[in-house]
Amino acid sequence: MQRYQFSEVVFVLLLFILEGVSAFASLVLGAVYISPSLFEMSPYSFIIYSIRIPTTISTSMIGADLALSGLVLQMLLRNPVMDPYVSGTASGAGFGAVLSYVLLAFSFPVLLVEEISPFLAFFFSMIATLLTLAISKKGDTYSLVIGGIVISYLFSALIIVGELAISKVTPQVPSLLFFLFGEIDDVSWTDTMILINATLILSYFTYTLGRKIDVLTLSDEVSLSKGINPRRYRFLIIGLVSAVVSIDVSIGGIIGFLGVISPHIVRGIIGGRSTSSLVLPVSLLGSSILLLSNVISRGALGFSIPLTAVTSLIAVPVITSILRRGGSNAD
Repeated sequence: MQRYQFSEVVFVLLLFILEGVSAFASLVLGAVYISPSLFEMSPYSFIIYSIRIPTTISTSMIGADLALSGLVLQMLLRNPVMDPYVSGTASGAGFGAVLSYVLLAFSFPVLLVEEISPFLAFFFSMIATLLTLAISKKGDTYSLVIGGIVISYLFSALIIVGELAISKVTPQVPSLLFFLFGEIDDVSWTDTMILINATLILSYFTYTLGRKIDVLTLSDEVSLSKGINPRRYRFLIIGLVSAVVSIDVSIGGIIGFLGVISPHIVRGIIGGRSTSSLVLPVSLLGSSILLLSNVISRGALGFSIPLTAVTSLIAVPVITSILRRGGSNAD
């Protein structure tokens, strides 16, 4: 069990409070304001229980997933600004999800396309991540970032081509623009349960493999001396992250920079601790940030905007702070 100092316990309690406030805001705010006193009245009860509650839970899970994925990738790849968006993982998953919709042009049933989407997203998210690792220099932080950006641009270009092809061949399919830049709205209970299980699995393995991840962060030589096969564990953990991110992307679209924001804010407050000890605060903060971002995205300002536009604005001061401090992975 991880031991927390008193200040860290207070910080985690504050994160739980922030999570509750964010979830409540997600339920009452949006394109339509619904007072808690109207929750049991029709038609508001349908909106709350069939749309906003599963959407709120799903947003919370996706936020936790992306934050934890960023934490794991930063540790494994020894890069302070790495996350599924920067590494190209999310763009690869987005391309796989978009590619599945091309099947509609061949008269594939919509339900079958929705079932295939996560598998194609997973396949291409793995391809994107492995390509990033392949074209970057081993141990070079900056080449890893550049490699991730290159792969992200590659799959972003392919996504645009895919979107144009879909709109040309099947004009009846709605535009995927908002999906491509993040949109969590009207999520079904089935998708919500899938996300809950994905988050639990990612959290469990991140916590239980935390000590191994910490050793892998040091060097491959140290890992081998401790009986840890660095290549095997990196592939296993990156595969897990890719699988979870592919599920997130297939449901909520491509959401950027949350994996950079949450780990670095947490480290900046409680310091660089072991991976296992950071699982709870990082996931709580990521969840809260995405919940509040989704409130803004869904129309709290009077109009809808993609989620990545909101998270990018939040990421700017965080990434700037990282660069000014010299980009220490452990902070």
